[in-house]
Amino acid sequence: MTATTDETAFAAENVFGKGDPNTAFAQYFIGNSFLKNLVEDEQCAVGVHNVTFEPGCRNNWHVHHATTGGGQVLICTAGSGWYQEDGKDAVSLEPGTVIFTRAGVKHWHGARADSWFSHIALAVPGENTSNEWLEPVDDGDQTVGGEGVAFDDEAIGADEGLSFDDEAVDADAGLSFDSEPRLVAASRRRPSS
Repeated sequence: MTATTDETAFAAENVFGKGDPNTAFAQYFIGNSFLKNLVEDEQCAVGVHNVTFEPGCRNNWHVHHATTGGGQVLICTAGSGWYQEDGKDAVSLEPGTVIFTRAGVKHWHGARADSWFSHIALAVPGENTSNEWLEPVDDGDQTVGGEGVAFDDEAIGADEGLSFDDEAVDADAGLSFDSEPRLVAASRRRPSS
């Protein structure tokens, strides 16, 4: 199962559970999202959360800032969604897709109109990290290969989104990446028999 609006069927696939209503960041989402902290140990230098989006829910445009390191990793676990960087086509998110968003890249992510969606979000450690929440996603500007992205029952012309307690992140324990911003999306592949 991938895309479904059936919450019961989705719950059976969502191995980390739906979580609690994401009320702390509701103002930065269109629709309802749910948040579940997956690592309770305060010694963990990486924020690890499962985020669940109801069908059509997405977060606002946002940027994860850092002077070095930083950014966000999304590991898609259930349902079907979208990810988009500013000025680029949206990327389909399916279970097994992994996205690395470099610090400083304006982007958004969320569920397709016809599906619940969950991903694990990892806050990449860095120096002077912060999140900047921006404007809601403008339906008319979002495209996939020139085609409209559907947020409701019809396609539209042409989807922490999380915030983590950045003070709890040990900057010296961060990961390092080369400096050129890019999107990395890799789908899980089953070995051939």
